[in-house]
Amino acid sequence: MTDNPIICRCEGVRLRQIRDIITNWDARTLHEVKIMTRAGQGVCQGRTCGALLSLILAQALSVAEETLVPPRSRFPVRLVPVEAIMGSDSTSPALNPGESYLPVYSNAIPQKDTQPEGPHHVR
Repeated sequence: MTDNPIICRCEGVRLRQIRDIITNWDARTLHEVKIMTRAGQGVCQGRTCGALLSLILAQALSVAEETLVPPRSRFPVRLVPVEAIMGSDSTSPALNPGESYLPVYSNAIPQKDTQPEGPHHVR
């Protein structure tokens, strides 16, 4: 048994990294741990490691788990129908430059991209 197990399998984040962020970098929220380590930002979006991250942070801060504010969650940057990538004779609208398919409950309709520009903006 290792003393430094992997906590977030998607991003390969280990227990020692999380404890280091809490101790040496003064992380006090799940959001801070998430952005400093990438834990919870992989394919599962924290569904596998989220509860464990909460437990680790609560124990390190000596607080009840229920008092921790859940980390922020966001929609994926872009959802693109397969037809827009592969081409199809279907009736779905084409993806034009400067437009993105954003999640809509009824169906995907093109909308202007509203992502802010900045040092952390990825296109």
